[in-house]
Amino acid sequence: MYHEHTHCIYQTIWSPHAPDIFASAAGDHSLKIWDTKCPRSIQTIMAHHNEILALDWNKYREGVLVTGSVDKSIKVWDLRFPDRELLCLSGHEYAIRRLKCSPHTPSIIGSVSYDMTLRLWDIDHSTNHHLLKVYNQHTEFVLGLDFNLHIPGQIATCAWDEEIVILQPHL
Repeated sequence: MYHEHTHCIYQTIWSPHAPDIFASAAGDHSLKIWDTKCPRSIQTIMAHHNEILALDWNKYREGVLVTGSVDKSIKVWDLRFPDRELLCLSGHEYAIRRLKCSPHTPSIIGSVSYDMTLRLWDIDHSTNHHLLKVYNQHTEFVLGLDFNLHIPGQIATCAWDEEIVILQPHL
């Protein structure tokens, strides 16, 4: 058992690069990196000025994670430089509820929010502040997001509106 966070833990996720490493994001504004062989976290980043609701590892860029917060921002982190984010992406109007890095394209991130949208970002291209596209098919809070591992670019979202939306954006 790990007891370092001081507020609700919203998400944990295993590293795709190391079998004993996982990350956690919490309401105490922190992103923590853990090694199952150690009794305490191995790294703590005060990542946002508000609760962190969403977290994902980049599968292609070792040590790179993304966090999403109640502060409406998405931050890209390189664990080698924990004192500052690589990027801060803004555009959502409400809290970020879920984030996913594309399993097919290293620079693509998807985010969903209480603003009822899915947004796609390209962290390698700064055109339009890295924002590629906004989708607003839902009529309530969007809570779930996943990329299809078998069909590149295909995305599923789900929301409080009791709808599942499948998209095939051209990325």
